[in-house]
Amino acid sequence: MEELTVVVLFRRFLATVIGLLIVATVVLGVLTIVIARQQAVTRATDIAETIRAMVMSTRRVYQSAILDSGVPLNERTISLLPAHAMSRISDDFRHWSDTGIVFNTVSDRFRNPANAADEADSRAIAHFQANPDATHRMEREPGPNGDAIYRYVSPLRIETPCLACHGRRDDAPAAIKARYDEGYGYELGDVRGVLSIRIPARLVETWVSPTAGIFWLLSAGGVILVALALIVGVHRAFIRRIAGLVVMSRRFREGDYSARAVATGDDELAELTASMNDMATAFEGRERQLIAERQAYAVSSAVNQSIVQAGSRTDLFNRLCDIALGFARIGMAAVAAGAERDPLRWQVAGMTDLIDDWHSSPATRPPISGTLDESSRGEDITVYRLDAVDAPWARAAQARGFVEMAAVELSDRGEARAVFMLWSNAPDSFSPAMRALLAQIRVDVAYALRVHHREELLANTEKRLDFTMTHDAVTGLINRDGLLTRLRQAMWDVDRDDKCGALLLVSLLELGELQGGAGGEVVEKLLQEIATRLQAAMPPKATIAHGRLNEFMLLLPELRGGRDAAVVTANVIAAQVQWIVGIGFPLKHGTHHLASAVGVEIFSRARGVSPEEVLNRASAALAVAKRDGTEAIRVYEPAFEEVVSQRLRLRDELKRALEQHEFELWFQPKVRLSDAHPVGVEALLRWRHPERGLLAPGAFIDELERTGLVRDVGWWVLTEASRRIAKWRTQGWWRAPMRCAVNLSALQLAALDCTDRLRAADDAYPTVSPSDIELEITESSLVAPELGIAARLDELRALGYSIAIDDFGTGYSSLAYLRRLPADVLKIDMSFVREVAIQPDALAVVQTILAFANEFGMRTVAEGIEHLAQHQVLCDLGADIGQGYLYARPMDGDAFETWMHARLHRETLQLLTRVARQPGEGGFPEEARISNQEPSAEV
Repeated sequence: MEELTVVVLFRRFLATVIGLLIVATVVLGVLTIVIARQQAVTRATDIAETIRAMVMSTRRVYQSAILDSGVPLNERTISLLPAHAMSRISDDFRHWSDTGIVFNTVSDRFRNPANAADEADSRAIAHFQANPDATHRMEREPGPNGDAIYRYVSPLRIETPCLACHGRRDDAPAAIKARYDEGYGYELGDVRGVLSIRIPARLVETWVSPTAGIFWLLSAGGVILVALALIVGVHRAFIRRIAGLVVMSRRFREGDYSARAVATGDDELAELTASMNDMATAFEGRERQLIAERQAYAVSSAVNQSIVQAGSRTDLFNRLCDIALGFARIGMAAVAAGAERDPLRWQVAGMTDLIDDWHSSPATRPPISGTLDESSRGEDITVYRLDAVDAPWARAAQARGFVEMAAVELSDRGEARAVFMLWSNAPDSFSPAMRALLAQIRVDVAYALRVHHREELLANTEKRLDFTMTHDAVTGLINRDGLLTRLRQAMWDVDRDDKCGALLLVSLLELGELQGGAGGEVVEKLLQEIATRLQAAMPPKATIAHGRLNEFMLLLPELRGGRDAAVVTANVIAAQVQWIVGIGFPLKHGTHHLASAVGVEIFSRARGVSPEEVLNRASAALAVAKRDGTEAIRVYEPAFEEVVSQRLRLRDELKRALEQHEFELWFQPKVRLSDAHPVGVEALLRWRHPERGLLAPGAFIDELERTGLVRDVGWWVLTEASRRIAKWRTQGWWRAPMRCAVNLSALQLAALDCTDRLRAADDAYPTVSPSDIELEITESSLVAPELGIAARLDELRALGYSIAIDDFGTGYSSLAYLRRLPADVLKIDMSFVREVAIQPDALAVVQTILAFANEFGMRTVAEGIEHLAQHQVLCDLGADIGQGYLYARPMDGDAFETWMHARLHRETLQLLTRVARQPGEGGFPEEARISNQEPSAEV
């Protein structure tokens, strides 16, 4: 700052010291007054103590003299008693003292009205009665005339002579008993009253002023002397020396780097002065260097501005060439960029015809990293003396007056992106300083290239990410989140224009079965074809989205004519969608026709619902349409909410079922197909509903999965199965290779504590080992490789569990993915087993699955075997294990024990019979001939 001179600094120092002086003086004055007042109060207390001593001694002498003299107490002599005499003495004391001091002995039970205690005295009496050790009180309070007083009170306690008149009334003198009814019943030491001495506050204040004045003068004088000494010392020790530094810094700031300050002494200020002198010397040398480099840095600054302002690499190269022409002795500049096999792209400033010569001689042109003069090579900067280069382009450049050419590599993360070339018309143009400048430009441009490259990658990534977040990967249509965004906007639009809109949810029925038979790739192509057909057929403003695998969503944002007309329009479009879906799609073995159901919700913003609520209502309408049958179209009605209510009631009942232990574990045997011998069992969940009776999983498993309760129920199933196995092992018939198959849901498998929960179930029953358990994983739970399912299955197999893939062939996964999974068993879904003996397609699928399992060393289990024909075909195809009504229905734990005991007993008898038969007369067990059963809905 201009004003910050030594004088200003010294003034600020003086102001600070004076301020501190004033503050210190005021503080000392206040302390002086406080101390003087305390001394005055102490003096007043001493005076009160003196008066007390006089009064108490007079009172005691009078009392003793009267009692000892035997003077009869009557109307004349009663006034000699202290209670009467002291009040008279107090009144007469005022005539002999002009100090205003008043005293009296008072009591709360007075005999003489002149000794009556006022309110303040009564408080003092109560205080001394409550505090026997208290000797006096000194308090400031308002006086009777409005002037403040100091009231000193001390207790009047009953002594032995006092009991003659204040003890028991019967013991008192006759004159006392005849005259007074009050003042009896005291005991030795009781507080009879107080001596009250009132001292005017104005008298005390007269003692304060002289003491405070003297103390104030002494304190202020001392502070002033110290301040003066401090000012003089600081001025001599610092101010004069700082003055030299200020003068030097002013000259230094104005550009006079020859300015120096005198360094005296050996303290820190002297070191600072010496450092500033050294800094001035360094700046003096640096200024000479800065002048020489200023032009180079101006060029570098221009390059940096171009880097900031350039919108692309091409723009950057053009600006770089234009800036280079501002260099001394530079007559042309160019940037060549491109891959080795691609034609070079040029940005040129200067003689453009020289570039034609450069193009005409690619063989003699030096590479980006080459050099003809190693001694002239800098860091990725090559300088060519044109007279030493035997090439057409060099001779053409010499003909135009150029002497040297410098080539600077422009790279991005070590990869050469371009070469920056400058032609000079004078020798030695590329001095060390010029090369350093070019090296700095190279670094700056490399950074710019890297930024442009990152921006391009970021822009492309953002586009892909935005598309991925809002679009379906299979069909390319927007997904549910994207639809909700457009639905929200559509609801605002219909509210503004007083129109209606419609949301259609289309469910493709039996798509899962098609996927199981034809595979996921075929289903993807089918979905893409449906999306293409819908985009071609729907109105231009309609939005088509793909949600779940089998669900499309259509948003119709503008439907005119009111709600009734909107319902008609939505139904017509829904019928068109069903027709498009049902046209048929060519597959390998013929044309496949898909059926569909449609749920419709008509919306307007005025109805006050959110986009999520609109979607939920359309879902409720779709649920009713699917319930009502194929090709149904249903427009949402409030009654449809009952469907949602039923789901909520089911959710609450499932929570209660888990808490009330209503779930049961049933078992269905698995047999070896070659001889129908039991080799394992599958644990099946049942619900003993208190009102609806025994329920199979089909009635509640979907809700368990939607709510996440499937995890808790799944762990209960595993624990209950382990308990049963432990019991059967104690019975002696459960032993290897028997395994109990337990379903493990995707939520259980993906949980971080999956392995710990399995270990806990294993530890709960020491006789049960992981080799007794076969964990069944549905194929549909494996469609997300990013969840790390394969790694989790490796952990489970390492613990000793066998892994089975359930419902194989129906999931949305590929064989290429499944073959990398650590599985031991493939379970062939019952939808293929049911038709394996009558449908070639089903037979082909089963053959493919068996070949897949055989190639990768997996066992196979065929589900839902209900007829001998199915059994025979599967045996012929080489399936390992079977399960179904042909062998046994699911049964509870006790019934399964009975069945196993009977089966093992029967097999023993059959074995004995076969031993007695001729060789080759084997027979199929009787139990395996139960064939006329309806297909099961087993889960």
